[in-house]
Order: sequence, then structure tokens, then C-alpha cells
Amino acid sequence: MKTIVLMAVTALALVGCAEQRQAKFEGFPVLPPIANADPSVRHEVMVTVPTRFFIERTSSTVSFWVDSRSFVRTNISVGTNMLVCFQDELMTRDGDAWTNISGTQLNGGLGRDFGEATLDTAAHLMPTNNSDFKMTVQIFETDIPPQHLWDPYSEKFRILWTGDLAPVGATPSDRY
Repeated sequence: MKTIVLMAVTALALVGCAEQRQAKFEGFPVLPPIANADPSVRHEVMVTVPTRFFIERTSSTVSFWVDSRSFVRTNISVGTNMLVCFQDELMTRDGDAWTNISGTQLNGGLGRDFGEATLDTAAHLMPTNNSDFKMTVQIFETDIPPQHLWDPYSEKFRILWTGDLAPVGATPSDRY
């Protein structure tokens, strides 16, 4: 009898633990827009922007990274309390049409570390010939803080600077 009672108590305890572990995930919080962001009142900010990126292609991959020696200074006009952020896209051209092969990378803040990315040419439906590449980088402002599944495109969203980076063939000494 003691064994049955002990088994029953253990079973109830395990059921209680399982119920606590299966608490429903409510999702990530959605951060509200910055209340006092005002794009109509502007000020100048000096930023550094890249001008070139390296590209290295193998038979099945394309690797790319921003040339850390290619940054130049430029001024942008920013709204009061607006967030200033980067977005970038890697494009390839086959014929006359440019196609985005990396998706749009959104990055909150100006402390952007571009890093390196490698794409599988078959998975990203890239042409197998030596097609052209370019990287488009944009600096934008928004009143929506970066967050999970971030959508910064509000009525206060504005592109402040756009640059098409020139590709450079890479050598082993060019890595960072």
C-alpha cells in the first residue's frame, strides 16, 4: 500500500512539473514608437560609410564582406530623437535585371559590424556564370525601436543616404 501511495504522489508531482514547464509563450513584446521623435526638427550628424566590398566565389558559394579600409565620412541630417539605422542588400545581375540574393538586413544603430556572409549559389538561385554583384547600403531614420521581427517602416521612416558599394575581388590578405 505504501508503494502505491508513493507512486501516486510521485505521479502527481510529475504532472504538476510538466504543467509548469508548458507555460504558454506569449511572444516577444512589441516596443511602441518613440513618443517624442520629431523628423521635422533636424540636426547634422557625421557618419562613416563603406564604399567597397570584397567578393569571393567558389563553384558552389559566394562570400562577401565590407572592406574595412573603404570607409569615408559623410554628413546626414537626422530628425530629433529619431533612431538612425542601416539596411543592406547583396544584388546580382544576370543580363539587365538586378536580383536581391541576401534579403534585406536591418540593423539598429550606427555601430554596424558588417561581418562576412557566405551564400550557397544553388539555394539562392544565383546564375552560374560570372555575374555582376553590388551591395546597396542605406542609412535610414525611424521612430520604431529595433525588436524581434522588426518593421521600421512607419510614417516617420526616411532614407537618409544610399550607396552602391563596388565589388573587389578578394585575396587571402583581404580578410578583415
